Amino acid sequence: MEDDTIRKTLGKQSQGDGVYQTIKAGNKSGNAGCDSFEERALSFTKQIEQAAKDNNVWFENAVFSLTDGVMIGKGGEAQVYKSNDDIKAIKIFSLIYMVDSEDLIYKIAANNQLFPETRYHIIGFTRDEKNEVSAILEQPFVQTKVRASQDVIDKYVQSIGFERIEDTIVISGSTIKTVTYQNSEFRISDAVVKDTGDNVLVDENGTLYFIDPFIVPAKVWSENV
Repeated sequence: MEDDTIRKTLGKQSQGDGVYQTIKAGNKSGNAGCDSFEERALSFTKQIEQAAKDNNVWFENAVFSLTDGVMIGKGGEAQVYKSNDDIKAIKIFSLIYMVDSEDLIYKIAANNQLFPETRYHIIGFTRDEKNEVSAILEQPFVQTKVRASQDVIDKYVQSIGFERIEDTIVISGSTIKTVTYQNSEFRISDAVVKDTGDNVLVDENGTLYFIDPFIVPAKVWSENV
């Protein structure tokens, strides 16, 4: 994990050094002797919590100290609030599905590289509403509420070098069509029009805002198809 990659995910300098040291503490070496994914994830979150407290970037109650306390969005991994100054979105992002800092940095760095309009910065750590150790992520608050059409999404993602891939999966007896995008480096999913959330928004100038797409290395996808 390159230091420059980590630095690009950090918030303002007053917090950046402490967050940097915390991320460096959450490395794979702390998982020695852990056999299962659950054990490795628990070891990682314990490392992060202690390091964040040692480096003064732990927030006992991030929701009420950094936001207006009103949740504006919720997914499987994060709860989203508007910042006190109304110009940022604050995401309390659970680390329970990660086993080291590289998992977190990869997700943020990939998003920032592909979709700079909704770039993340890590500004600290806390516990979420489920009492799970979480990263506090900050990104621009998207003012528009207009959903982009699937055709517009397709054309944009293909214009930045991705291939559109359609597939079907069967869940509980129902066949569901899926759309992903892939190039030689990344696979993007959850960047589609659907009823469960505003995944991609568009403003009056035609700028697209990708809201928390799921990005993984392309080789992971290739190995499983």
